[in-house]
Amino acid sequence: STLLFKNNTTKINLSEGVMNYMRTVTIDMSVDQQHPICSFGGYAGENKETKLVVILPERMLKDTYRKYRFDFQTILNEQISSTMIDRENLQGGTAVQVILWNQLMPQEGDLKFCVSAFEAAADGGDDVVVQGKTALITLKIGKSVGGAYTPIDVKANADELQTMIQD
Repeated sequence: STLLFKNNTTKINLSEGVMNYMRTVTIDMSVDQQHPICSFGGYAGENKETKLVVILPERMLKDTYRKYRFDFQTILNEQISSTMIDRENLQGGTAVQVILWNQLMPQEGDLKFCVSAFEAAADGGDDVVVQGKTALITLKIGKSVGGAYTPIDVKANADELQTMIQD
């Protein structure tokens, strides 16, 4: 038997003891974007609990485009990219997907990203060049009750840290 939760995205197959993902976030970029896109993406410190699916705009589905990549800017201002996604791996021929991992969501705040499309270099080699990007998308990462990375400003908290070391 299968449990299907209220949001219709989480499926747990009880007979096999297999849990897919806690949530699936689908962003539809196939329609004109008049306003910034912002969606809930999970909680700080989660690892591989959110499947992110982006339906690409038609302009990014040209036959010459060979690969796609998610480019993230984390809450800590880190620039992290996914591995390349081959055109053959598009869901339904129009969507890319990635599973969010814990380095992308170290603490609560905004996780920003776009999807880049690549095509073969003019010389026909293996190199690829960026040909298009989606609009910037923001995922809201909620505060976690545990497991979140909390950076400490050492200079601003020097006295307090020194006291902790002496105790």
